Amino acid sequence: MIIMALAARQLEYATEYKVLDHCHMESALHCLAEAFLDEPLLKFLNIPYQATADILRPRLHTSIEQGLSVIAVEGDRVVSTIFCDDNNEDHVPYPNEQQWEGYWQPVFDLLGKLHGESVMEQAMHAQGLKFYHLFFAGTVRDARNKGHLRQLMRMSLEVARKKGFDVAMVEASSKGTQKACRDFGYELAHTVEYKDVPTLAALHDEKIELFLLKI
Repeated sequence: MIIMALAARQLEYATEYKVLDHCHMESALHCLAEAFLDEPLLKFLNIPYQATADILRPRLHTSIEQGLSVIAVEGDRVVSTIFCDDNNEDHVPYPNEQQWEGYWQPVFDLLGKLHGESVMEQAMHAQGLKFYHLFFAGTVRDARNKGHLRQLMRMSLEVARKKGFDVAMVEASSKGTQKACRDFGYELAHTVEYKDVPTLAALHDEKIELFLLKI
C-alpha cells in the first residue's frame, strides 16, 4: 500500500514537455491568463482575466495549427506555457478583440515603440529573415521556480529550427525572463524603460527588453 501510494504521488507530479495541442488549449489559456494577473504592467493597467482570454484564445488556435507553442503538463493540467507565433504573418483582428482594445492599447503602443526603435531588428527584417516570436509566457502560481520556463525555452528553439525560422524573438518584461534570455545567448536588441513612457511612469523600476537570437 505504501509503495503504491508513493508511485501514485510520483506519477501525479510527473511533468511532460510537449507542443501545444487542441486538447490542452483551454488549460494553456488559463495558465497564461492567470500568470498575466501577476505581471506588473498588466496589473498596473488593470487588464481583466477575460480580456486576456479573449485576446489569446484565437491566437492560440492558430498557433496550434502551426505547431509553434510549447507547454509543460502535469496530469491533464498545463502548468507552464510559451505561446509562440509566426511574426512574418500579418495579424487579422479576431472577434471580441475590439471590445478590449482600450485595455490593451497601452501594451500595443509600448511594443510598437520597442520594435520601432530597434535598429538590430530592422536590419534583420531587411535581410528577409524569418522570425519566430515567443510572444507570451506564463506559469501557474504553484508551479513557479521549478525550471519549467527554461525547459520550454530550450524546446521552443528546437521547434523553431525544425520549422525553418532564422531568428527567435522575445519581448521580456520580467527580470526572470530577461535573465533566461541572456543565459540562452539572446542578444539585447533594445530596451524601453517604463519611466520614459508618460502613461507608465508610475512603474519607474520596470522595463521591457527586446531579445533576438539567430538560430
